[in-house]
Amino acid sequence: RFCGNADFPYHVHDFYDFQIVLSGSGEHIVNNSTYELKRGHTFLMRLTDCHQKIASDDFAFIVIQVHPGDMPREILERLDRIKGDPVTYLDEETTNRMICLSELLKKACDGEYPDSERMKRNLIEVIFSIFLNELDFELIPEKYDKRMAEIMIFINENFASSLTTKKVAEQ
Repeated sequence: RFCGNADFPYHVHDFYDFQIVLSGSGEHIVNNSTYELKRGHTFLMRLTDCHQKIASDDFAFIVIQVHPGDMPREILERLDRIKGDPVTYLDEETTNRMICLSELLKKACDGEYPDSERMKRNLIEVIFSIFLNELDFELIPEKYDKRMAEIMIFINENFASSLTTKKVAEQ
């Protein structure tokens, strides 16, 4: 999906939201850290990541939204164990490669191939593998990963109610 020309309020998703900046400028606030928006910057919003974009009028980017059930298990496990914000800068060659792959993915999602579902799964795996290979990250120890993810999901789902430390601790 190609989008642009707007500011986006602070929000979270119930899917993985992968973004590649094509043009324009601005700021992307991810979990209270601010990142510059410029061509080649890539951002992955996980289920627990809060983010907001403040962009110029000529801002354009690719968005790939993937439900956790559609994500290859190996990739999902690697994504969920990333410590910190999954944000990186791709060189021009890799950016162009990701643009081509995302265009193929759009065609697969539109059913333009004989085996579009398999093509879609394979392209998602390739796109996220390239991103993970480019990302300089540290992994969260496995024993903390599931517990923290559950707590963050609970907080995101219940932030409008009267949350207390006790309720979060019980969760």
